Amino acid sequence: MPTKLPGPATPNTKPLVTAALLCEKVIAEADGVPTIIRVVDNYKITVVPELPPNIVPSIIVTAFFGLKPGDLRGEQEFTVTLRKPDGSLTEVPKTFKASFDAPEGGLNFTVTLGIAAQEGLYYLDLYWKGEVLASTPFKVLLGPVQIPDKT
Repeated sequence: MPTKLPGPATPNTKPLVTAALLCEKVIAEADGVPTIIRVVDNYKITVVPELPPNIVPSIIVTAFFGLKPGDLRGEQEFTVTLRKPDGSLTEVPKTFKASFDAPEGGLNFTVTLGIAAQEGLYYLDLYWKGEVLASTPFKVLLGPVQIPDKT
């Protein structure tokens, strides 16, 4: 193990992603420190057989993103896009803004989406200046209602 780090670290030219995850909920504490409850990778949805065609199963998805500026300074904007299992994209209709003025500062934000559920793999992509900074995948699994056997 080296006893001395080689040279100065290269300054970052992009925001540093400290968190990109899905969870059950985010509690915003009075001191500004978020509490993330139950990190989720899979959503299991129970589907009633023979649903009418106008009723589609849906889920609520909550994503938490954390960003730090490191060496980056100034006003920054971020967007989020949902990639669905069929390949279609849905952009979240909100831009998230931050003013980066100190290395330890940053931006934490939560996105909550209602999704008409298709079975398969989804991604939430975090964009900065048209470039994906982070992606967080999650899977939706659809299954039939389990009726207990009364025998």
